[in-house]
Amino acid sequence: MDLLPHGPRPVRARVLSVDDIAEDLARQVEPPGWQDRGFDARAYLAQSLAVSPLGPDLPVLFVFDNFETLRNPVDVFRWISTNVRLPNKVLITTRVREFQGDYHVTVGA
Repeated sequence: MDLLPHGPRPVRARVLSVDDIAEDLARQVEPPGWQDRGFDARAYLAQSLAVSPLGPDLPVLFVFDNFETLRNPVDVFRWISTNVRLPNKVLITTRVREFQGDYHVTVGA
């Protein structure tokens, strides 16, 4: 549900896996060859997590909101954690209290 000022609105998850995340990133960033048949969006995401696609002096903050909506958030977290390299960073938000990443930040009401 999206909670809008005029009331709640039902939504459907569109990004459910690492492959979905990778394809969404490619659509947004439009790297060279991204529309070619052989383009490997997953490899592009892994490379982008390791080395900033914006250039070596421009680190990227990857934000994954509503992480609990993924099919297997633990596996996706492990994949992201395996591939991300400094100076890039990852911020994950979730409503699931049991899920904790490397640095837990509690946000009060």
